[in-house]
Amino acid sequence: NDNRDAWFVGVAPDLSLAVWVGDDDNQPMRGVTGGTIPARIFADVMGAALEDRPRATLPQAPEPDWAIRQAEFNSLLDTLEAAVPPAQAPAPASPAASPAASPQPDQRQRP
Repeated sequence: NDNRDAWFVGVAPDLSLAVWVGDDDNQPMRGVTGGTIPARIFADVMGAALEDRPRATLPQAPEPDWAIRQAEFNSLLDTLEAAVPPAQAPAPASPAASPAASPQPDQRQRP
């Protein structure tokens, strides 16, 4: 909007506040964004409004379904890993039993 308006909006548990900064004559403002002058005004006003109130928190959103399913899946994997013994590596073959050491029937030397 060509730096003609700068906004900062925020909430507290029982309050909401929007701050607008701009010129009456609709002229652009240099270097003014929502994170500069409007944010400082918001912090001052909201700080004063909340000064004598007890500290409160915003309500928490429930955990999303995908996160619950992922946790259940990870728990199932942990249970399965604990119940199934780890796979054992096969014992190394003796040199006499290895295919390279004993010729195959079609590779035997004839007398």
